[in-house]
Amino acid sequence: MEDNIIFEKIWEDDDLIALKVVCSSSVATITSKIYVTDPLIDELIGQIKQFLDGTSEEGIWENESRGNESTACLALRFFRKDRLGHIVIEVFAELDDGGDYTKHNCCFFVHTEYGLLMNFFRRFFFITVSQSELPNSFKFRIT
Repeated sequence: MEDNIIFEKIWEDDDLIALKVVCSSSVATITSKIYVTDPLIDELIGQIKQFLDGTSEEGIWENESRGNESTACLALRFFRKDRLGHIVIEVFAELDDGGDYTKHNCCFFVHTEYGLLMNFFRRFFFITVSQSELPNSFKFRIT
């Protein structure tokens, strides 16, 4: 299985964006629906930018608090694997499958490279663009 993270916009209103997220590695694949706001997207973009610029050794982002008191949480922690441009993204996901989030979650690693994360970063700006302005199949992928 190819390592990747895919964000697909499902719908949006004035304050909220619903995303379908698929994270895959050689050991696990998860699909979850999460909710984000424009400021949360800006925070993720900022974390990736600081990481890629080298002003931060790692980036950490999550859309929600972990646990049963909120919607499904997706947390990403990215760090350098080596000096050759290999990057590891630790994925923690509460599974949006109707179960208890404290029991229905998983954590695994997705491997990528500097250039692929940079490409994702450049395209991810468009996730806040109105759905009507994007092609139907526009997805944001780290592979």
